[in-house]
Formats: sequence, C-alpha cells, structure tokens
Amino acid sequence: MTTPRPVRYRCELFGSLEFDGCEVATVRVIELSETGAFIEEPGQADDVQVGDPARLTIALPDGAAWHSAALVARLGTSRREVPHPTVQHVTVSTTGLGLEFVQTADAELERLCEYLALLDDQ
Repeated sequence: MTTPRPVRYRCELFGSLEFDGCEVATVRVIELSETGAFIEEPGQADDVQVGDPARLTIALPDGAAWHSAALVARLGTSRREVPHPTVQHVTVSTTGLGLEFVQTADAELERLCEYLALLDDQ
C-alpha cells in the first residue's frame, strides 16, 4: 500500500536557498506542501544535482522566517500563475528545483501546516 502524496499548493512566496552554507539567491517558491517545495530555477545554481543538500528559508506572512533543511529531489518544470488584467488562471511553464524537506523541526512543521491550512481556505 502506498502513502498518499501530500497536497501541493500553488503559492508565490520569496525566500533564500543555500548550498554548502552559501546563499545562492533569492528564490520564488511556486508550490508548497508539508514535505517539500518547488522553486523557480535560481540563476546562480547551475551546478545543482538531484540529491544535493540545501537549506530553504521562506518569508511566511506571519513575519517570521521559516527554515528547513532539504534535498534536491528533482530538476524539472512546473506551472506558475501569471496575473492578467482580464483573464483568470493564466499559467506558464517554468523550470526549477523540486525540494524535499528533511529534518524539519516540529515547531517549523507546525508553522508550515498552519500556513498551508490558510491556503486551503482560500
């Protein structure tokens, strides 16, 4: 029996991504779940490979930064919503990194779940 995959929420959050303790860049998180995130391709992360360890910091709306260690789970594409003045739900394909959260502190996981519950209510 397989475990159900956590719900992924489309969002637009900004944060920073670090590899080997060095900040790569400000990144845009476009999908978020309890177990991971998809971020648009950071321009300075050309040598990133699946399995590379990373650290993601996200600015959640409550004001406090959210942190988690992560592993690069995939390199690929996802869809990002684009605001349009007259048309709803316009999306474009974007390249990026799929991250799997690892060793997330219980308090941080709880904060993330609270934020995801807010997204679920929208």
